[in-house]
Amino acid sequence: MFIGRFDKAQKGVDTLLRAIEILSNDPSFREMRFIIIGKGHPELEAWARAIANRFPENVRTVTEVLPRETVRELYGSVDFVVIPSNFEPFGLVQLEAMCLGAVPIGSAVGGIRDTIIDLRDDPEGATGILVPPRDAFALAKTIISAGYLDEKTLQRLRENGRRRARVDFTWEKACRRYLNLYLGSVDKAIPFLR
Repeated sequence: MFIGRFDKAQKGVDTLLRAIEILSNDPSFREMRFIIIGKGHPELEAWARAIANRFPENVRTVTEVLPRETVRELYGSVDFVVIPSNFEPFGLVQLEAMCLGAVPIGSAVGGIRDTIIDLRDDPEGATGILVPPRDAFALAKTIISAGYLDEKTLQRLRENGRRRARVDFTWEKACRRYLNLYLGSVDKAIPFLR
């Protein structure tokens, strides 16, 4: 699933749509299902609808704002959430996904890189998978390989993600980090999450 603003500069929707076109040539595409949810730039909306029309068995595009309850149900019912941003100061989609049991596949940029622990870097502690930004081929390859992950690995990613989102990224900890910043007690050597 992708959920977010259809924005030409930041959110990387074009990278995801190109990746789906690339994937359509792979035999494993027959087993894949994509839900693309968002509003924004008319060209990106039209492209997403065209992809859904071209691959009606594999892609659904929703270009309307959905109720929060529906969004939560979707997060809880999909295997992966794709966050292909070109840049992202922090971003909440990956944390929402992790909280609700979906494994994030995100661009290795900004806040996405700060919040997702990549499967290739730490197989036991991983919370998701990172890919290079603006690289539709790398995203397509990662989506294919994610589809072959065994259930034990997927369960570990889900459990690690839930724990990390609910323990490391609480409002209390965020407020403490800001307070330390305002009090001038932040040292550049202090890790992000302290």
